[in-house]
Amino acid sequence: MADLYDRVATGQMARIKGRLAVFLYYASYGGGSGPLWAVEGVSVQFARRREFAYRRGTCRRVTSEFVDMELEDGRLESIPVADIGRYDQHHLSAGRFSFDTEDVVLLSPDSFPDDKNSEQ
Repeated sequence: MADLYDRVATGQMARIKGRLAVFLYYASYGGGSGPLWAVEGVSVQFARRREFAYRRGTCRRVTSEFVDMELEDGRLESIPVADIGRYDQHHLSAGRFSFDTEDVVLLSPDSFPDDKNSEQ
């Protein structure tokens, strides 16, 4: 799967170490580069496009179109995948979720929900 990131696009669903995930984008900025996946159950800091300040939360549910984040204050916010600007879980050492390309199992479009109102 060395060419995995040549074949995936924003909204691609996968299972990573058994957890449902959606591909956001392949990031390349100051601290390095790499794939960004929203993975259910993983705590992150994130910002929407056109936002400058990071917010913290835990990814609770993903679809190919939305990421449902439980914010630090307990509110649940549903964010369109295309609206996520920055997404980082590596700063949270207690909640770090590391994986290798071999841990990514891509799902076909007919095997995952396409909108935020779908039942899992």
